[in-house]
Amino acid sequence: MRALRITLVVLGLISVSAAIAFWQRYQIAWNLLWILKPSQAFHEVVPKPNYGRAADWAIRSLPDGTKASVFYVHPTSYLTGKTWNQPLAAGYEDEFLLQNLMPPQVAPFSDHAVYAPHYRQSIIYGLQLIDPGPQAIDLAREGVASAFEEFLKSAPTDTIVIVGHSQGALLLSGLLHELRSRPEVMRRIAVAYLIGWAVPEASLNGVIPMGVCRGESDTGCLISYNARDAGDYYIPRLVRHAINVTDGGYRELENEPIVCWSPVRADSAVSGDCAADGWLEIKTPPEDHFDFLMSKGWYHTVEIPLFADELRSDASGRVEAHLEATSFAHQ
Repeated sequence: MRALRITLVVLGLISVSAAIAFWQRYQIAWNLLWILKPSQAFHEVVPKPNYGRAADWAIRSLPDGTKASVFYVHPTSYLTGKTWNQPLAAGYEDEFLLQNLMPPQVAPFSDHAVYAPHYRQSIIYGLQLIDPGPQAIDLAREGVASAFEEFLKSAPTDTIVIVGHSQGALLLSGLLHELRSRPEVMRRIAVAYLIGWAVPEASLNGVIPMGVCRGESDTGCLISYNARDAGDYYIPRLVRHAINVTDGGYRELENEPIVCWSPVRADSAVSGDCAADGWLEIKTPPEDHFDFLMSKGWYHTVEIPLFADELRSDASGRVEAHLEATSFAHQ
């Protein structure tokens, strides 16, 4: 009888532990992010990108009749590895990035010339304020800035559209910060889409030299949103406390307002709107969504493709408005 009681107690403890683990599975999974910490100390992976070479561009498209040139920076696909930044050669062979992530994100902007650089992206573990994470982000930013300079030389149009998702949006925040002293470039930007990374409203006061797009014909403005479920959801700390660019480097997002622009229209596939916490709250879940990395109700993977038609229309409208405004200014 004593052995039976011990067995029942052990089974009960196992059952309770399993129930608690299942209830906290999302939190537990993200707390184990340290497993993905690179085994090597930070060093600059070589070679550096050379954006004068076609090989260092993932996409350089030039459709007929293009009215704008799109500079697109892809999200994180480098989840595990020995180095803090993905080597370029590995980026060339990154099938998940090139075949799964990029095509549906680029599609809404494919009416225009699209330039998308390979860059030495930071590993996902580096996207935290934990040394040497900021160094990995700086290395990625350096590549994006270099690609943008080559883009400015090669872009077939004066009108520019900036597009980035997740890590790409973070890096473009840094790029826009550096462009504060170059008004001749800023005047060319019809709109900047920084999607899938929290952009604090405070950043628009000096850090990012753009205001939020309000009206449908606003240009030279910024659009950002992060999508989550309206019901039961779990957003990882990595996103809730995202790194943000400052004058002095980076800081962690605190409980502060973030930019939210809603792409939802009457004919959209889902319903929703910006919530009080600054997130885009999706009230009708998308059909093809799966929980990303064990995060419940976080629509990170579909934030752009879910609104492909809406973004295509929005970008086209703002490009036309920008062309009209610049044409009027030159008269």
